[in-house]
Amino acid sequence: MASRPTVRWNEGNQRWMAWVRFPDGSRRKVERYERADAEADLQALLARRSSGRGGPDHRRQRQATFGEVVDAWLGTGCPTSTPSRSTQHATRKSENTVDNARTLLNRHVRPPLGPLWVDRTPTERLEAVFNGMAVAGYATSLGHTR
Repeated sequence: MASRPTVRWNEGNQRWMAWVRFPDGSRRKVERYERADAEADLQALLARRSSGRGGPDHRRQRQATFGEVVDAWLGTGCPTSTPSRSTQHATRKSENTVDNARTLLNRHVRPPLGPLWVDRTPTERLEAVFNGMAVAGYATSLGHTR
């Protein structure tokens, strides 16, 4: 079992700090110049966590996983991200194109990336997935084909 969070001196930042992990996987940080202030804030966070009020804050609620983004995009018909020269509106793809995109995403993108937060996933991880698809012979946004 993990130890209870405690306030510790951070020499590099010259502050008292502590981290509290909440049941949803998010973390909150306490960072203060005075130890007493850091201890008080830490106790407030621990009370918030134990009372069940520690759910995602507004920032976490705005964030999305790759799976949520894929579902939303597929649900709206895979529109282009921006209007083009020939149209002033985002265009909806044909059902065959949407079905093809759904199949590729469900088989190759959703398993390795679906549960990951979009804002916390390094570009290198995305490139590895798309490079793997290119090597396997699937067309990707990188322009590779077999």
